[in-house]
Amino acid sequence: MKNLVAIVLIALMLSSKFVVAQAVVGDPNQYEASWRLKQVIRDKLNVQERSNPIEFSDIKGSPYLNESFKDGQYFLNGKSQGHFYIRYNVYNDQIEILTDVSPENFNSKTPKYDAFLKSNNSKIVLDGKTIKSYYYNDDNGNTTNSYFIEVNTTDKYTLLVRKRCVLTPAEKAATPNQADRAARFTIYDDYYMLDKNEQYPRKIEPKQRKLLKTFPAKADALKDYIKKERINLKEEDDLIKLTNYMSTI
Repeated sequence: MKNLVAIVLIALMLSSKFVVAQAVVGDPNQYEASWRLKQVIRDKLNVQERSNPIEFSDIKGSPYLNESFKDGQYFLNGKSQGHFYIRYNVYNDQIEILTDVSPENFNSKTPKYDAFLKSNNSKIVLDGKTIKSYYYNDDNGNTTNSYFIEVNTTDKYTLLVRKRCVLTPAEKAATPNQADRAARFTIYDDYYMLDKNEQYPRKIEPKQRKLLKTFPAKADALKDYIKKERINLKEEDDLIKLTNYMSTI
């Protein structure tokens, strides 16, 4: 099975352009090349810490949704392109693909890998979850694209979650009685609703007032439903219920 995966992977890498990642160096939100992740993060944290350098291994948490490469399936234009070893780098917003499936590389602490290019006509299925790239308006009003995980789909709406990874720098203790705080990766969930008649998904704010402004035509019905069902806008299960209800009104 591994030999078959390797053959398919190599053929795809040689014949297709869409699996070749562009090496863009800069802010991580601009998708810097994955192979420079550890070096870039270390440099960012050590700008003012040259006398006491921080190593990547010192950072708590993880930039990955799944630390290890797992079997996943890649689709293009609705057709499967095969199974690959994949992991989701949330910090870089990249889906990384193992380019050498030998046991040595698979078990290496620094494996060789590349990244899929974002494409609106492709999707990845990993751990039973569908991951797709969508354009959306960010909190600054800029239109950009990012990976989203499909949470719930109805005939009218799709509930999406966008994983967002924040790197908090280390912090020295202010007093001798306090402990130093280590640098840390923290992954957050931002939920979005995609109306199948619209181009971009809308962000679901965890406050009722903002949610009602996001969907003004359904505001009255949503307000009553949230109160009746005691919907918590921070809970995924409740957002699934809300998605199902919205499809009925």
